[in-house]
Amino acid sequence: MRRLFIFALMTAVSLSHVRGASAQTPARAPRGRAAARVPRIIAANVLESMYFKERAESDISPAALAAYGNALVARRGFDHTFDACVILKANRNPRPVPGASAEMKAFAYPVRGVGGGRVNFQFVTDLIDDTAGAMSGECFFVVPALRVTKREMHVVSGGRRYRLERPPGFLLDEASLVDETLKQVLRTWQLPYQAFPLGLSPDRAKLYLPLPNFDGEAWDDKLAVEISDAGVRFVPRAGLNLPKGEALTGLPPDSGDTHLEFRRFGTGSQSYVLRFSGPCT
Repeated sequence: MRRLFIFALMTAVSLSHVRGASAQTPARAPRGRAAARVPRIIAANVLESMYFKERAESDISPAALAAYGNALVARRGFDHTFDACVILKANRNPRPVPGASAEMKAFAYPVRGVGGGRVNFQFVTDLIDDTAGAMSGECFFVVPALRVTKREMHVVSGGRRYRLERPPGFLLDEASLVDETLKQVLRTWQLPYQAFPLGLSPDRAKLYLPLPNFDGEAWDDKLAVEISDAGVRFVPRAGLNLPKGEALTGLPPDSGDTHLEFRRFGTGSQSYVLRFSGPCT
């Protein structure tokens, strides 16, 4: 899957003023209040908040900025940009969002909770030409989550956490650790946005990504986004001691999808290879 992250970021920024309208879901409510209690999925905008905090406090340390971002993630979740055309197809007449632009729409879509039960959500996004920013058949929906695996999503809406089964039509880019044949996948991470991975932790359990550009600007190269079984968090790059990566060339024709890239990190017996989708240019 190939996408431009800048669209998702622009959508996230445009949603910031409607986050307060997101409602929590009470355990039980009168039938007449059903519409009012449907939780909204709205961008968390953690990266936006971090960007402006760094600009306002030029002397803030990487550790302090990471701690600030992690505190926001714990409350809001971290925005994951899903390609989820299934939401668009299920909504021929999405609802307008009060107080937002005419292009901003709320799409009703139910998601099953882990262990049973179904939660009816409203996924809010900005429509462009009657699509959710669709490019090459892709539809972008930003979903704030604490953790995403192939089977689950731990989503945050209105300050409440939902442990949900991940619908088959909710697609994300992935990065995978592969063996020397480049065919066997040893471990896979779900990426919240598309990027060249910086590398893995020494135990190869944690994947690191650079922070995405904000408004076309590479604004912070001192932090990394860490993705692990525990979820998503920010960490200072200093001390990670990540080996340098080098793109592999001359790959065999059966090594995978032509849109996939392979990059070797380190040298000798301690090196490893990551496979991922190349970022759009």
